[in-house]
Amino acid sequence: MRKFGIGQSMRRVEDQRFLTGKGCYTDDLRFEGQLHAAFLRAPLAHGKILSINTDEASALDGVRLVLTHKDITAANIPKVPCLAPLPGIKQKDRPILAEDFVRYVGEPVAMVVADSFAVAREAVDLIEVDYDPLDAVADCAKAIEADAPQLFEEVPENRSFEWQTGDEAAVDAAFKTAAHISCITIRNNRVAPTSMEPRAINARYDADTGLEVHLGTQGVAGLLDGFSKLLGMDAQKIRVLTPDVGGGFGMKALCFQNMWLFCWRHGHCHSR
Repeated sequence: MRKFGIGQSMRRVEDQRFLTGKGCYTDDLRFEGQLHAAFLRAPLAHGKILSINTDEASALDGVRLVLTHKDITAANIPKVPCLAPLPGIKQKDRPILAEDFVRYVGEPVAMVVADSFAVAREAVDLIEVDYDPLDAVADCAKAIEADAPQLFEEVPENRSFEWQTGDEAAVDAAFKTAAHISCITIRNNRVAPTSMEPRAINARYDADTGLEVHLGTQGVAGLLDGFSKLLGMDAQKIRVLTPDVGGGFGMKALCFQNMWLFCWRHGHCHSR
């Protein structure tokens, strides 16, 4: 193999494993006594949660735990913080599990922990949630109109922030003296990363060595810091390991609700 340099291609070293089925992803890991979690997610874009009944799910054989927002609040589990510190932003920390409202399709509403993933999925289907559907809007321009459905009462017009840069006076003066002014609307298409491997996480806790977290990610350092702050645990007692990753494209770079709740369940409950 030639020495690597600009303009020289490099033979990939991982393809043989992947093509022969020898890759090792998060879902391939198995630990002794491993339990499995599944989430109930919101089926509508906007609605008020009137009630959640988990009795049948909790009674199912093999179910170890069922959590809703009430359990999260009682345990003082912090919300996922906003990581976009833009000037003037009305930051909204995201709840681990939906509280009084759901605000997008797929928002986590409840979590089930069971002896197998099949049992966890079955229990999720037994959870009964009564929603009061509310109007929703997916068009950015229509979302800031005066009569648009509001996601948060304290964020009027659904306007998270206004970002302005440059010399406003100079720009106004230039427009006033311009011979011609052209107006154009630029629309960015919606981008949704679709990797072969969805987000997944596996973890185990040992009182002596601490918390060991395995997940497909795009960088362990930021997640390690997030887990440390969430759990109130010394980062030296947490190991974040990334096995093979089945694609990322930005969707595995940050902490999401399921990761926070999963690690809290291990690090907090097992430490007791």
